Amino acid sequence: MELAVLSVMSSIEKELPYKLYGAGHDYVQRESNRPFGFPVYQIILCTQGHGALELNGRTHSILPGQAAVLYPDESHHYYPESETWVISWVSFGGYQLRDLLSKMNIKASGVYDVENPERLQEKVKKAVTLLTEQTTVSRLESSVLVYSIILDCYYLFHKQGDLLYKESASALTPAMNIIRDEYRRSISLEELASACSMSVQHFCRVFKESLSHRPSEYINSIRIMKSVELLLNHPDMKIQDITERTGFKSESYFCMVFKKKEGMTPGQFRKKHLLSSSS
Repeated sequence: MELAVLSVMSSIEKELPYKLYGAGHDYVQRESNRPFGFPVYQIILCTQGHGALELNGRTHSILPGQAAVLYPDESHHYYPESETWVISWVSFGGYQLRDLLSKMNIKASGVYDVENPERLQEKVKKAVTLLTEQTTVSRLESSVLVYSIILDCYYLFHKQGDLLYKESASALTPAMNIIRDEYRRSISLEELASACSMSVQHFCRVFKESLSHRPSEYINSIRIMKSVELLLNHPDMKIQDITERTGFKSESYFCMVFKKKEGMTPGQFRKKHLLSSSS
């Protein structure tokens, strides 16, 4: 099915930290030449056939399981190289996204290998659903979804053709599964290292080299992402309950980590965005 949805930005969304502008899945892509770029960020995932991206004087192939990431306002030209080129795509914007994407190892426009393209496709489909609904709740959820997609860049995206990264990412898969599925409980370095058949020292080195972050930093990012979902989707839930549901050892530690990442306390974050949604 060919489907694309473009969002009309509401006053609510203008106040959100991350904004979903458009999305499409199973979309038959034709030539697109943009000498002045596009005003927001784009991720274009190849699902069938193959295409090419002309960027900064170079031509990059985009094959199944690869994605083009395009920063705003950068000249680019992409087009199908097979008879049919099918993609999933999402466009988004938000506060200090350039710095955030850089921290996720997406430092520039280009083509990246995607470790688990099916996971990204499911999030694009969710984006299409939220954009179609156009409700207050869906707008709040779309901001959370954008944050989730950006965090996925931590471990799903890596530089095109980087074989060393592929080997490291594959070796870390058992640990990543534990973190994603069991973030609600205490997770030790010993458990993660053992799951990957590594010593703790070797595991920490491989993790940092692969993701540019320590394991504890990555775990906290996943927990913060989940806490944002709870803050916005359950406005009456107590901060202490959110602390327990996201695996933080204490409310004070949760608030400290949250403020470091989001620039405000969980309570301030909830108040700001729920007030925006009611105005």
